[in-house]
Amino acid sequence: MALPLLEPDSEFADFGLLELLDLCTRNARERLIRFGTVWPFGAYVCPAGYVRALESDPKNYALPHYAQYEILHDRLVAMAWDERLIAYALVAQINVPEEIDPARTQSIRVHFESPSVSTYLYTPFVAPPCRAMPPTRADWARTRFLEAFTTAANPNVFESLRG
Repeated sequence: MALPLLEPDSEFADFGLLELLDLCTRNARERLIRFGTVWPFGAYVCPAGYVRALESDPKNYALPHYAQYEILHDRLVAMAWDERLIAYALVAQINVPEEIDPARTQSIRVHFESPSVSTYLYTPFVAPPCRAMPPTRADWARTRFLEAFTTAANPNVFESLRG
């Protein structure tokens, strides 16, 4: 997957980065419908402005999703430092944090990070329809995202971009 984004310096750069978030969200929904689960995966924008996929290492498949998520997150943070990434997004099926839902229900978590903003989206996880049946409008409504949690980004991760 290599989708050219708008130039980072352009006035439409934020729109381009939203495409990354949308791409990960769409992929998560497709995996939920097709496979009944969403194993951890990511995507990042390299300095040239292309989106590249980042899948979990096959040797980590036996690990729980939250462990694979943390491993992918560490890889992406290291890449943000070393390769001067423009942004990254990370997706996994994990429990909603306690501060959001004390019941800690299963959800799909999409974490988008850029130098200026950090956004978390949570989707309540429900069993998808049978793969033999095409998804209906009601099926898509069941995977609608909750309100996004947006905070200022951690400046240390993308500090090298400013230098």
